[in-house]
Amino acid sequence: MDSPYHIGDELYDALRHVLHDVGGQPDVQVPYEARHEAERQWEMDTYVTCECLAWRGVWNAEIRRRMENDLGATQYYGLPYYARWATTAARVLVEKGIITTDELGTKIDEIRARRGEVLS
Repeated sequence: MDSPYHIGDELYDALRHVLHDVGGQPDVQVPYEARHEAERQWEMDTYVTCECLAWRGVWNAEIRRRMENDLGATQYYGLPYYARWATTAARVLVEKGIITTDELGTKIDEIRARRGEVLS
């Protein structure tokens, strides 16, 4: 967008608060909930996988953060922290042609079947 001399309050507010800039905005309290060991392990597995992708040159922290910001508010705020990492990792792998969407879908189906989840 060209830089106009005057902008309205609504546009100014939208430009001032980018998706990842949530500091100072009102929020509700989130009760502390102890996590299960499986959840902690899943988070660690996701972290390590993403670090390995960085080590192999697939992406870096800046690309990951940028891709997270591009998820849109619904996914950004609707997904847990490491689910955003996994989502953006899958997107980077597909966009770079390292895997295809068919391969990704097949692997997701394999994992769901292994976990006993109902495939839709």
